[in-house]
Amino acid sequence: MLVIEECANCKAVTILVRGGSKVIVQEAERSLHDALCVVSTLIRCNRIVWGGGASEIACSLAVNSYANQINST
Repeated sequence: MLVIEECANCKAVTILVRGGSKVIVQEAERSLHDALCVVSTLIRCNRIVWGGGASEIACSLAVNSYANQINST
């Protein structure tokens, strides 16, 4: 959970990470680092390349749509 209260244009935020074990905390730290890197990249360059198979699904939908327009023999 991340809570930011009464923050009028602040320049820094503290994120407290707690977990059941040191390994869980380290994994949470890596995940937060990855997420913050994504946000900073999007702020600097607002072009987005979707992940998680989104481009493959978009291609699949386009091919399927085109295939439905072709008369089968």
